[in-house]
Amino acid sequence: MEEYSNYLSVSDELDRELRECLRRLKKDSAKSTKDVMTDTTAKTLFKMRNVNRGLFLSGQRKDELINKRKNVDQTLQQMYYATKF
Repeated sequence: MEEYSNYLSVSDELDRELRECLRRLKKDSAKSTKDVMTDTTAKTLFKMRNVNRGLFLSGQRKDELINKRKNVDQTLQQMYYATKF
């Protein structure tokens, strides 16, 4: 539930901004797409593009993501810890 709550809080801001863009576009359909996008819209889109996806992933999925980034091979790790000196 925590991950879903994080998703909702971030997506609300994006949803609000996209609805505002659509409203401006419908209001004056002769405008180009560049005229509809304000600085606030661009800032919001950039912010959403760079949101850490770890906020929305479950604990198990986060572990998989971290291991993938570290390039950890589970079989090698198990072999290492299974060795007794």
